[in-house]
Amino acid sequence: MPISDELKAVYATAPTDVHYIETLQLKHPVFTEASTINPSESLYLVNQPQEWVANLEDDTQITFQPAPFAVIPPNSQETSAVQLQVALDNTSRIIMEQLEHVAKHPYIPIETTYRVYLSNDPTQVQNAPPLKLYVLSVTASNEAVTFNAGLVNIRKIPFPRVVYNIEQFAGLKR
Repeated sequence: MPISDELKAVYATAPTDVHYIETLQLKHPVFTEASTINPSESLYLVNQPQEWVANLEDDTQITFQPAPFAVIPPNSQETSAVQLQVALDNTSRIIMEQLEHVAKHPYIPIETTYRVYLSNDPTQVQNAPPLKLYVLSVTASNEAVTFNAGLVNIRKIPFPRVVYNIEQFAGLKR
């Protein structure tokens, strides 16, 4: 996961005036119909006690909702699988309500995007491009929702992906 020099400096020196802010975007088509707070396909969460307004990569300004979570980023070794581990506090029950709606559509994966910002610069993502993975497994309890996110499972993609028919490929007709 490439990060900016400014974020490297914050990680290395831990200054008192600047800190890093972690955000998560959880995206699924049923979030549109299920969400009362943010009626879009995405939940935007920030790991701090108040709302936070920041720009995405395309300069779209988004208000991130507070939700305590812990993230373990993927290991930087080439031999390990790219996997993000996340634990979300479930006290507000917002995430659990969304997961119940997602359970009706198990074949559409939840897309998660992990972004890191600096507290003094909400206009620029510090891990560019942000880490975009798909939720592979979810465990929920009354206290927390934990999930692992990784790359999409290519074994579920049909081969060949193109369906050959005589309307598009007239040479197949005999």
